[in-house]
Amino acid sequence: MITAELLTRIPLFARIPPNELASLAGRAADVRLHQNEWLILEGQTPAFFGLLEGRLALHKNIGGHDQQLATYEPGEYFGEVPLLLASQRSRASGPSSPPALCDSIQPTSTISSRTAKC
Repeated sequence: MITAELLTRIPLFARIPPNELASLAGRAADVRLHQNEWLILEGQTPAFFGLLEGRLALHKNIGGHDQQLATYEPGEYFGEVPLLLASQRSRASGPSSPPALCDSIQPTSTISSRTAKC
């Protein structure tokens, strides 16, 4: 279960007032990955993720070859660009060292109206 206290591990959320943080935590999905399990694949509906534990690698298929573009560490977040651009996910994310614990927040109609989805 994602709690307001857990969300404060992500610097982006650290200064949010406690009542708003509790509301956000109540709508966040607790996503746990195992080694070699993918969080999201290219082309899937975008979502916003914050990494709470573990490490997550960002991959993209370029010219038929899987390329690792970045590695996310606890406290980092990702997925905001496809949400802001209303586009599909252009890269895939999977764990590079398990376990990985993320929270996922996906908009229903606007960025200010959020709901959890796995």
